[in-house]
Amino acid sequence: MALSIVATDAATCEIYRRVSAIGWSTGYAILLHFILIITGKSSALNKWRLYVLLYVPALFFLFVFAVPNGINPNPYNLRQTAFGWINVAHNNLWDWLFYAYYIGFTLQGLFLLSRWRQNSLDDGTKKKARIISLSIITALVLGTITDVVISSLFSELPQMAPVIMLIPMLAIYHVLQKDNFGITEGLDKKTSYLILFTSVLIYMILATYQVFSAYAGYGVGSTFNDAPVIRGIIVQIQMFLSIYLVLKENRPGYIVAVLMNISSILSGIAFVIKYDSMTSLPGIVSNVGVLVIITLIKTYKDKNYAYIKRINIQAAILKYNNEHVQLTGLYNRAVLEQTLKRDASLSLPHKRALININLSAMHALSLRYGYNYIQIMLKDIAGALKAYCNDDYLLYNTYEYRFVFYVKAYQDEKELTAFCANVLKTLNSYLYVHGIGIGIGILPIDKSIAHDGNELSKRLMITSEEATKYGNNTNILFYNKEFDLQITRENEISRELREIAEGIKTKRLYLHYQPVFDLVSRKICGFEALARLYSEKYGLISPVEFILLAEKTNMIALLGARIILQAFGFLNKLHENGHELVVTINISVIQMLEEGFVHKLLSMINQMQVNPECIGIELTEPVFATERAEINRVIDELKDAGIKVLIDDFGTGYSSFGRVGELNVDHLKIDKSFIDKLMEENPEKALTGDIISMAHKLGYGVIAEGVEHEKQLSYLHSQGCDKIQGYLISKPLDEDEVLNFLRSYTR
Repeated sequence: MALSIVATDAATCEIYRRVSAIGWSTGYAILLHFILIITGKSSALNKWRLYVLLYVPALFFLFVFAVPNGINPNPYNLRQTAFGWINVAHNNLWDWLFYAYYIGFTLQGLFLLSRWRQNSLDDGTKKKARIISLSIITALVLGTITDVVISSLFSELPQMAPVIMLIPMLAIYHVLQKDNFGITEGLDKKTSYLILFTSVLIYMILATYQVFSAYAGYGVGSTFNDAPVIRGIIVQIQMFLSIYLVLKENRPGYIVAVLMNISSILSGIAFVIKYDSMTSLPGIVSNVGVLVIITLIKTYKDKNYAYIKRINIQAAILKYNNEHVQLTGLYNRAVLEQTLKRDASLSLPHKRALININLSAMHALSLRYGYNYIQIMLKDIAGALKAYCNDDYLLYNTYEYRFVFYVKAYQDEKELTAFCANVLKTLNSYLYVHGIGIGIGILPIDKSIAHDGNELSKRLMITSEEATKYGNNTNILFYNKEFDLQITRENEISRELREIAEGIKTKRLYLHYQPVFDLVSRKICGFEALARLYSEKYGLISPVEFILLAEKTNMIALLGARIILQAFGFLNKLHENGHELVVTINISVIQMLEEGFVHKLLSMINQMQVNPECIGIELTEPVFATERAEINRVIDELKDAGIKVLIDDFGTGYSSFGRVGELNVDHLKIDKSFIDKLMEENPEKALTGDIISMAHKLGYGVIAEGVEHEKQLSYLHSQGCDKIQGYLISKPLDEDEVLNFLRSYTR
């Protein structure tokens, strides 16, 4: 267009005008194509009909304004002015059709950008859409004013639209410099051999005509009757064709373009030699120039594509890492929060819910089997949970031991419960053998808090935490407002436990001692140390509650050490008063499997100067879910030091004779639930006697817990039970009460 303004004559000006039409007649279709891509509508272009609708108008105007034809034989009204050669608009049918084309396509592009901006939740995307839209609107308005309105009033002014088109181009370039929209088109595309074949055919036709016109002086049409002009146009078209192939078809296109131009050079040289004429010399020079140009383009393009591809790969990796948990490959908490925020702004017709799978108890396994073992297990569990995903159930890995299903549509609570029951079966196949509890919390999304991500997260966490406290048959829980009060209570108790672990107001954690009675010697043979916690806010707290909190908050080892030292102090007090009795201490499996536990225990024994043979360690039933070799190694070290080892609450949960037979313990303590049944059942049908008999056959001593009635005592004595404890003998006592009890007790 610029060259047409400064052309030496009208014919040359028209040539440049027709060549420039290749750009401005197709630019609006290309612009709309680009907008379709960046707004995510490019999938529509998979249908060939849309390509036709997109590019047929451009090709039509390319034919009308660039190619000499009989339909529009005089598309340009050229006039030389002080500004140079200009085209005075005819304002005929062709001009108005072109106005409709560029305005229509531009408005369609603006509509797509507007919808893209409105539907996006990302502020960066909204900003990009706004910049591109404003630049296109500016170009549309200015181009219409200069080339339609002003051009009609002042016919000698040159056309400005091609220059104004630079505004959206520069704006789009500016946006792309910051964000390439993830566009990777053309980097790894397949070659279109139809395009290659068609291009070669056109090139050959043009080359044949060029050679023919060189020696026949053949011309076309009334406007161009000069053969050199025709050959010049053909060379330019061939050049554009070569460049198009390089840009469009990558390496195959470059090879074809090189071969075509080399063939033209060779034919041109042959023409020079054969006819001893320099007519084809400009064509040879042009073809050599084209080879240089397409080689430079190919080199630059390869480097540019490689750079873009590398950037895209890095951006994709970064995006993936930002959105996924690397171990499980699942979307992370941030993505879940973004999804919930987006969906909260939409009017979705279905009920929605969140399902939190709480596997926090798995941290205990790392103490037994190591970090790598747990990582592999979590990865396997994630893989198993993926099988439950579909369009309505989306899975996220929000924390290390927590998975969340976002349910986008469900019918009723029965559907959610059934889904969770199936998930629970799958999880138990991995965790039941290890004694790991599973909590599944369900939170139906209330529209009143759908926009509050923090509140949703809080309620979901509370529900799943509550679920972990229940047994295998009841650990699927729906959210209840009462859980808020419970979580507040847990936080307060955990704070007090932390203070005690740090040495602040340690007297809040103390011990009571329940006597153990030997049915053979008819004497008190020892005491079980029972931990007690007095909360400044809630009063006396059950050991079941605060021990579980201590384990969950990883304070059990520190608190356990304080309990052991208190028990050792009590042993010394008994010794000072002439009593050589056994004191048993409840030890958490987590604490026992902590590295160096036995060494620390023996150090405290030496520090407090107590007799190891007066110490008993009681293990709860989760010990049966641990690795036998590992737990036996610890038990053997304790027994080698003279410490007795007991299994507490035998007969519940995971404990059984098949499993207990694999552990090198000294005594079994029959759970209180079996002793309570002695008051209801026919003694002949009671299982307690069988348990005592089996335990003796395996070489274990037996202690019955929770004995409160003479009937129970009589039965246990008749079945050969070794020892008992319970309120029939005495309630748990403090240290001073123990000494008074020992002085006065006779049975």
